[in-house]
Amino acid sequence: MTLNFDLVERFQLPAVAAVSPAAYLALEGAWRAAESSLDSELFALIVRQVEALLDPGESTGTGSEAADGYLAAARAVVEQFVDYVPDIDAELLAPVLDKLGKTGLRSFIEAIYTVDQTTRLRVAHRRLLGDAEFTADFPQWPADRKVLTPIRANNLWHDTILAPGTVKPEAELSTFVREIVRLRAGWYHHCDLCNSLRLVEDGVPVVDGATDQLVMQSNFEASDLSAATKAALRYADVYMTDPANITDAIKEDLFAHFTRDQVVQLTLELSSWNYQKTLVALRIDKAVHEGKLTAFILNDHGTVTPGAPLS
Repeated sequence: MTLNFDLVERFQLPAVAAVSPAAYLALEGAWRAAESSLDSELFALIVRQVEALLDPGESTGTGSEAADGYLAAARAVVEQFVDYVPDIDAELLAPVLDKLGKTGLRSFIEAIYTVDQTTRLRVAHRRLLGDAEFTADFPQWPADRKVLTPIRANNLWHDTILAPGTVKPEAELSTFVREIVRLRAGWYHHCDLCNSLRLVEDGVPVVDGATDQLVMQSNFEASDLSAATKAALRYADVYMTDPANITDAIKEDLFAHFTRDQVVQLTLELSSWNYQKTLVALRIDKAVHEGKLTAFILNDHGTVTPGAPLS
């Protein structure tokens, strides 16, 4: 498969390659899956529009789609997905659904997620890491590796980040930090599924109920959460809203509590859990047990495995 978009340009993610080569290849696989699933004009629209919104300095422009055409409707979906995904509704998706059908719409949304997260990673790491050198070669795409469907490729990206042993040992975060950024992402994106799940160890939630409630409120700054927890939440918020707006203060605060490699892994965790954007856009984010919190663990492959309702 020949890619229309130069991976050398789009995948300047040396921090990801150094901290988790497996995650780097999984993201490249997701990009290949996205591009192969859509016609070139639609995929080009996604890339242009995402970059225009998140990385305008590197953008190649927003294109000239007709105001009343199907591509204009697709562009509106991309804009809303990047800006605030809970506001995507059936009316906004209808022209794309009519054109592409149900399977095509799913591939379209999956592709937006892939480009959205690739761009956020690039922008966030540029703001946080600058010209920091990482001693690792970019892993090469194996010639015999198959290109998956967009759904499977994005799930592999998600699970690879969360699986044990796929990041450098020095980059590993505590399960508490991993859980608070997941909870924050679920709160921000209004994901019913993520909001209903709680990571457990030995049957006990990693984050207690009181902390849980503080994490999922707009003004956590006024709470008694630890300085490190607040730093992680501030970063989660700016990553999900506008990574180009990562200030020096946010950067200094983050590095006061986390190492460089842990910051890279924190970004990957956020990107992985931001897959909820796809579920919310398509309204397939239903809770496992309606009206109840559900325990979950991550299995050896990084897959979310729900259990019983929590009392």
